[in-house]
Amino acid sequence: MPAFLFMNDIPRVALFADTFHETNGAANFLRRLVNFAKENNYEFLCVRSGEHTRHYREGSISFLDLKRGRASIPMDGALKFDPLLWKHKKLVREILEKFQPNIIHVTGMNDISQFGYFSLTSNEFRQSPPGTRTLTNMPPNG
Repeated sequence: MPAFLFMNDIPRVALFADTFHETNGAANFLRRLVNFAKENNYEFLCVRSGEHTRHYREGSISFLDLKRGRASIPMDGALKFDPLLWKHKKLVREILEKFQPNIIHVTGMNDISQFGYFSLTSNEFRQSPPGTRTLTNMPPNG
């Protein structure tokens, strides 16, 4: 059981959202989740797609928007996959290291969620005290 469950602190959550701006149930849920964290002043990092690559803050919420490039492949409706999105790896790592999440939530295995999933293999994450970091929504064979 994660260590933060035994303390009064609210966990710091990093959300890697493959869908956020699109019109679908998952994106709607994720927008509501971010709004809940904002309304309750919970520290929250939301990594998502955006028209421009930028990092900014709105209250207790840190947003990291990553611009998908021309190599993006349409998947379903407005949802896309950018095989070259890894060009932002250094920026994502820097923001994640500064934020120091207790929980990393990935929404799937699309381009944005891959950053969250693969951050688990980083040296910093593996050397964290047991129970201080958690991955949610892990693929069934993960």
